[in-house]
Amino acid sequence: MFKDEDLPKFEVVWEAFGAADISALEKIAATSELPHGVDPWSERYWLSHAIASGKPKSVEWVLSKGVDVHYVDGGFSALMDALQLEKDYQTIHKVDPAEAAAITLNTIDQLVAAGVDINQRLNLNYTAFHSAIAWSSITVIRHLLDLNADSSVCNTDHCTSYGSPVDKAKLLKRWDVHELLCEALGLAPSGRPLR
Repeated sequence: MFKDEDLPKFEVVWEAFGAADISALEKIAATSELPHGVDPWSERYWLSHAIASGKPKSVEWVLSKGVDVHYVDGGFSALMDALQLEKDYQTIHKVDPAEAAAITLNTIDQLVAAGVDINQRLNLNYTAFHSAIAWSSITVIRHLLDLNADSSVCNTDHCTSYGSPVDKAKLLKRWDVHELLCEALGLAPSGRPLR
């Protein structure tokens, strides 16, 4: 077990992730629990931070160390962290939507290659696909479907007026997503207002 002084400093690791400085990451890992476990500052998994950096080499490095890709971190899975990248890159970093989607797709593919379950069930049967319906671009949603995301899985949150992704898309008036999901499920789109 490592002592407190052996724990990696969040700022140092975050800077290394952001620069994709693999040499620095290897040095930190040699004397600490990085990249396994959580950081002592925010208590989030190191893989979550690597994903948030948006640097494929940093994510690749963490994944190469055999970390758990099926954790739940603050209610988020690794795949949900990848989905969050798209919005973060558009709103915080002011990156073109197509570029933000490309960064997200790359991270999703890295996680899938590392064995992440595209249909990992979280609390109340919630999946990353439910999150994608709310905030991801049609490009990312289509990619998840191509990776066999279950477009019919219902969550069991009785506090909301939706259960399935297609219902959620309709509730959010994301008509392009609703149409895509209906097509994937062999349903006729319904409820779209007349133009």
